[in-house]
Amino acid sequence: MIQEVALLSPDECLKIAKSVRALQSSWISRQRMLPFYTLGAASYLDAVATATQNYYTLAKETNPVLMKQFPWMYQRISGCLSESLEGYVKYVERFALPGFHILQGHEIFRQEFASLHFDLQYQLLLWEMTIEDYIPISFTLPIVLPHAGAGLWHWDVLEEELAGKSSSEKDKIIASRSKSLYTYKTGIMLVHSGHKLHQIAPIPEFAADEERVTLQGHGLLVDGTWHIYW
Repeated sequence: MIQEVALLSPDECLKIAKSVRALQSSWISRQRMLPFYTLGAASYLDAVATATQNYYTLAKETNPVLMKQFPWMYQRISGCLSESLEGYVKYVERFALPGFHILQGHEIFRQEFASLHFDLQYQLLLWEMTIEDYIPISFTLPIVLPHAGAGLWHWDVLEEELAGKSSSEKDKIIASRSKSLYTYKTGIMLVHSGHKLHQIAPIPEFAADEERVTLQGHGLLVDGTWHIYW
């Protein structure tokens, strides 16, 4: 499933970008040698096995900052997701709110810098309900894009197809499948399952004075409710 949801106007994207920059003191550096930051806690970075509690601590610290600055945006997101997914939507209180990826211009981002992956972050978190029967989603909302654009590579490979396979077997399966590029558009939210293999696309001609700012989030449909988090 890949779905586009028109969410923000150009002026609203500019407004959010200005607020994100104003909160620079709250950005979290994610690569010591690279200009890669998040505004908000991210489960795939902060809920790893060796530091799970760090995720909940960061979420408790950053959620009030995000909700105070962007209440209308979160209301817009939940309303649009509810309509497009045809279900009730709620933010999981003790998990991180959807937050921002911030990349500033650097030559490394012009190359293939990101890993191929599936979005399995929900497996790292402590849910208050059983999640044996669920449907996952991931979403990206571009706020600021470099002049050369940005996007997402995705392969026709499902997570369950690679489960239990050796590295060489995985490589053969991936090499045999088609690969497509989804090009981001500011204000248009991309919603997908997260269970198809994907990768952040390189950003050609990413100038030093440019930036790539996206809002990121995930969700699980459990017992008729979409539980949203990052």
